[in-house]
Amino acid sequence: MTHRGARLSPDRIRPWIPRAGSPEADQPVYRDLTFSRGVLAVWWLLYLVGGLIQPEADGDAAATLGALDTVILLAALGVLVAVTFLLARARGGDARGGWAALAGGLFFLGLSLACPATDHHQVAGWWYGQLAASAGMAAAGLVAVRYAIARR
Repeated sequence: MTHRGARLSPDRIRPWIPRAGSPEADQPVYRDLTFSRGVLAVWWLLYLVGGLIQPEADGDAAATLGALDTVILLAALGVLVAVTFLLARARGGDARGGWAALAGGLFFLGLSLACPATDHHQVAGWWYGQLAASAGMAAAGLVAVRYAIARR
């Protein structure tokens, strides 16, 4: 198989993945990257589930929260970018990604708790699911922090 005249091989495509049974496969850096990327995948999955189960806003506050919604959206995007960047690059003993994931999970948990308090949504079954997803995001961050601290 060729691509622009160059021969593609597994070694050229993914040189950072060690072959099974090789000495590099047992290196702590590889295990740390695998773990932190697994936490990142769980974190994003829970974020998507929490967002997908939320219905449209139904209270009077839905029309009046326009500017606040923009600020919340920008803060949420910043949290998502920070968590993704820090967890994707985590190495042994680096807990910054875990702390960012924990803070992001608590941020989204606070947003979920604020929905019924601001009359943005009514409490229903989906709300408990979103609370569970947000708490799971915070728990994933806590697991990543504990793992990184244990690796020091």
